[in-house]
Amino acid sequence: MTSGSRLIIGCGYLGIRLARLWAQEPTPLFATTRQVSRADAFRAQGLLPVRWDVLEGGDSLPQVDTVVYAVGYDRSQSSSKRAVYVDGLRNTLAHLPRPGRFIYVSSTGVYGDHQGNWIDESTPPAPLDEGGVACLEAEKALQEFAAQNDWQINILRFAGIYGPGRVIGVEGLRKGQPIAGNPDGWLNLIHVEDGARAIDGAHRRKDAGETYLISDGQPVLRRDFYTYLARQAGTPAPVFDPAAASRHRGDRRISNRKMMRELAPLLAYPSYREGIDHSLLANPQS
Repeated sequence: MTSGSRLIIGCGYLGIRLARLWAQEPTPLFATTRQVSRADAFRAQGLLPVRWDVLEGGDSLPQVDTVVYAVGYDRSQSSSKRAVYVDGLRNTLAHLPRPGRFIYVSSTGVYGDHQGNWIDESTPPAPLDEGGVACLEAEKALQEFAAQNDWQINILRFAGIYGPGRVIGVEGLRKGQPIAGNPDGWLNLIHVEDGARAIDGAHRRKDAGETYLISDGQPVLRRDFYTYLARQAGTPAPVFDPAAASRHRGDRRISNRKMMRELAPLLAYPSYREGIDHSLLANPQS
């Protein structure tokens, strides 16, 4: 194990931002990819590519000081969310040399519905949908594995991640499509760059074992979010379809006080307004 060495498992939208942040430091930085074709692009960014599929395996995983596990669900693949999140994590843990710290990127979807009330790390999880159930099961599998093998872990439960190239709902607005769900329900968000900085903050803390909610701490009503987005993107005003509310994964407001106190005291994008403006300017086709 090289001192300070790091491995990002799942170098997608969030993981690649973290990789770019860490690539500025003179420490070995490994990143997994399922696609051999991405290896050259990784090397060009100062990364050491490792071919790895969480379900099928691949190359030997390196022993490092810090592992960040940020595997998202690819809707183009045939596997279920449970298979990717739970079975994929277990398979990876079985092949991973013991690191100094293992940081798991989870989701605030584990909390389900709280009728618009505030929640924090002390709130008991009660997931409603497939993704939330799978994330919570994966968290429990990780905690059991860590207890049995004396691993140091942190769990980071992320709100909705957005940024350049991924602004929630902008394509639907441009096409004039109705927005599914209750316009008076809450959205909880975190800009991808602030999310990467929060992971870095967890990596730099000496203590482990903590769970954090990763959010900008500024919940916004869907009506207000999409009205602002439409104005900034120059699209027609939003139209909502409350009949499609079954797709809504629970109404809650997420507190980020613990995150701000211990991981990321300053956010580059402290609310959706700054985040939307930056994302549309950086990538007008977001």
